[in-house]
Amino acid sequence: MVDKQKYKEFIRNIELEGIYLSKLSCNNHGYENHSKNKGTKELNAEVGASFSVKKSLEEYLYTSSFFQIEVFTGEDNEDKEFEIDLELVAIYKYNVNLIDDEITERFVNSSVPLNTWPYARETVSSMCTKMGYPPLFMKTFTLSK
Repeated sequence: MVDKQKYKEFIRNIELEGIYLSKLSCNNHGYENHSKNKGTKELNAEVGASFSVKKSLEEYLYTSSFFQIEVFTGEDNEDKEFEIDLELVAIYKYNVNLIDDEITERFVNSSVPLNTWPYARETVSSMCTKMGYPPLFMKTFTLSK
């Protein structure tokens, strides 16, 4: 269990330096039939996400947020229309003396998603329109207890 006071001190002393798109892959499987079905298909999305430490150097923490979105049509999601895979790297500057493995784990599983999720939502929405589909809006990220 992470000491609450220690974690609060860590949060007060960490600073987000930037969020960068590291990898992006889009596969559009439905474009061949898109013109005859345009606007008539109901799209169903499955969103997967994972968050981890990419590396830690001196006073910088590099985190990875990987998102995998698969979009299907059909009653049983049998037809995959497209998929989007993306990785965002968030870089944080922090006080090395305030971090340990428990704090890192809690931070990566709570704060990192809150910081990177909006960037993923925007990227996914934009890529959908570039592939000829209506924007796909990912739900807001919420922390589970």
